[in-house]
Amino acid sequence: MNFLEYSSSSESDDNLETTSKRKIDDVNDVDARPPKKRLPPPVLPAALQNKYKAKVENKLATNSGGKLVEFIPGNWSTIVYISVVPTDEMLEVVKNAMAEAQTKYPELIPVKTMDDGGFHISLSKTIFLKAFQIPRFIELLKARVSNRECFGISFSEFNSYINDEYTKTFLSLDVGSGSGELETLTRDIDTVLKSFSQPVFYENPKYHTSIGYLINSESMSKSDVIAVSHTLRNMFSDTTLSHPLSSLSFALREVHCKTGDKLYRFPLLS
Repeated sequence: MNFLEYSSSSESDDNLETTSKRKIDDVNDVDARPPKKRLPPPVLPAALQNKYKAKVENKLATNSGGKLVEFIPGNWSTIVYISVVPTDEMLEVVKNAMAEAQTKYPELIPVKTMDDGGFHISLSKTIFLKAFQIPRFIELLKARVSNRECFGISFSEFNSYINDEYTKTFLSLDVGSGSGELETLTRDIDTVLKSFSQPVFYENPKYHTSIGYLINSESMSKSDVIAVSHTLRNMFSDTTLSHPLSSLSFALREVHCKTGDKLYRFPLLS
């Protein structure tokens, strides 16, 4: 039989006494010794740093006006959207519109396109899912939207929007034809969101894609921000500027969902 060997009580007392004395001496000598230098905390590699931050896309600008928030471990920012890959004609319209707007607001920033080069049309708000919820969420989302047929959209006019925090103002293109089909998809997505106790999309959504944005000064009041938005929109009230939009039509063949750094594509029925 094996036994664990313990020190005798006298040995333990000696060790404790020595240890206690050493701590007292350390306190007495604290002023005599130079202070220890603290080493800086280790820096995580960029890849790991990115893993613990989430670029949260607000309701109006997926890749440009989004705000950076600290990532909560186990939560992943998620958004459902349609991607519109621009034709050369659309890029020309966007270029001309930005140039016109920048005569009044030179600080207007172009919106970056999505990973596939497309401008996005939101079908959900940005939500946060736990890692274990994502597979089921994707499964239900696919079952809902994959039963819908492909459809076409076109843009009708320029417009301006403000994000919920009043920190950014956007120059956007409103969707004309195809809005009804987008709303049908939104209600399908809302059904999935409700099953996860997540906020649904806006009650009366105005579908659009943003092409540029302004960062509003912290000194601006809400009325100031609204005034800028109105001015930006009124710059395009001339029908000659909006006329080229009528020729911009696109066939939508899939719905996208981005959660964290993963992109899921759901083809629509042909």
